[in-house]
Amino acid sequence: QAAQSDPRRGRHWHLARLYLGPTGGGALAGKGLPKRRLASETCADQFLDSERGEVPVARRAEFVGRRRQIQSVLRAFRDGSPGVLVQGMGSLGKSSLSARIASRLTGHRTVVIFGDYDALTILDRLLEAVPVQQRQVARDTWREAVLADPGALTEALEDLLEGPLDADPVLLVVDDLESVLETPAPSAPLTPVQPDYRVPLAAVLTAFARASTASRLLLTSRYRFTLSDSRGRDLAEALDPVPLRPMDGLERRKQLGATARTAKTAEPTTARWLFDTEQDARRAQAEVLRPSLERLDAYGAEPSHGLLLIAVDCAELIGDIKAEEYALKRLLRISSPGYERGSALLRLAAKSKRMGALDSALEAYSSAVAEFVSGASDRDIAIAQGGIADILHASGNLDEALRIRIAEQLPVYERLGDVHSKAVTMGRIADIL
Repeated sequence: QAAQSDPRRGRHWHLARLYLGPTGGGALAGKGLPKRRLASETCADQFLDSERGEVPVARRAEFVGRRRQIQSVLRAFRDGSPGVLVQGMGSLGKSSLSARIASRLTGHRTVVIFGDYDALTILDRLLEAVPVQQRQVARDTWREAVLADPGALTEALEDLLEGPLDADPVLLVVDDLESVLETPAPSAPLTPVQPDYRVPLAAVLTAFARASTASRLLLTSRYRFTLSDSRGRDLAEALDPVPLRPMDGLERRKQLGATARTAKTAEPTTARWLFDTEQDARRAQAEVLRPSLERLDAYGAEPSHGLLLIAVDCAELIGDIKAEEYALKRLLRISSPGYERGSALLRLAAKSKRMGALDSALEAYSSAVAEFVSGASDRDIAIAQGGIADILHASGNLDEALRIRIAEQLPVYERLGDVHSKAVTMGRIADIL
């Protein structure tokens, strides 16, 4: 009716409105005013635990995909879930996903449990999030009690969650939970928690299940787990599982594009395998990698270590020897000592082995081990040693190849809980025997 009587008043009824008040609005931007620093430019976007600089994660500009998983977690939180378990194998981005979820919960302070999972550490981390005027009282009330009896952590957490951490809520992230799980059994769908960590983890799960609180709990693990309480009930069953699977082709191309866009400024990162098929790799090389490298060259900018790693992997997959040699040469030139140079040497060794230059490959693998040792990268050391063992096996030095497999590789994969790499290594041992 308003539109019929006065079209100027009624014809825009369906559009959004911004009410500024009787005095109107002000300037949205002003020349010379200080620029607001974006969250993606800060250190907080590089680490899940920004306060301690722990758990590196993808920057905001590098993170793509996983929209459904993020929505699933946030929906579970809105529905009052006692906790969410993000589960998936290594290098799928569980920690980065947690960081993105934390960025969505703007009213929550992120508290990260990583590396140390004992009761006192968990309590201390949460006490740090308690408002300063209440912190000392909470510390005096609970710290000595938990130190004397880790089981008291349940009551301590309930008290904090329903008290100061309800008004000032936290997102408690328990990251890399697989490090406190027992060695997974191939036939068992659920993995038990190691005895030393059952009490503190049970306290966390129980407290979040009981407490009426605005705080939320998020766990990440390679494996689903089981943890029984004193009545035999599995506390882990109450968690909402959010499985994380490898990205599909479209998501990988988006991730590759994000890597290329940030190549000029990004810190070196580990190159991940982004291509399922040769067709994916050819398309990535033509549409993203080659144009990105050409554009950087035009600006006189050096490509990042991560971008060149991807370029080498892509060229190797599609058999483009010329492009592989070009990217590998540049990669070796810009790589810093330690992990960067080790990862470059690893690819040089693999290329030499494919070309039949076993002596050169052996030398490159050995040099990679030395670089990884200085960078304290156990998994990469094991991978490089596996390459050495391959060459020794092919050369007939079976005893040394067997020693490397059993003494050097297997312990690393067992400690990391890498079931796949362990199985592959055991298969190689069987080939020797």
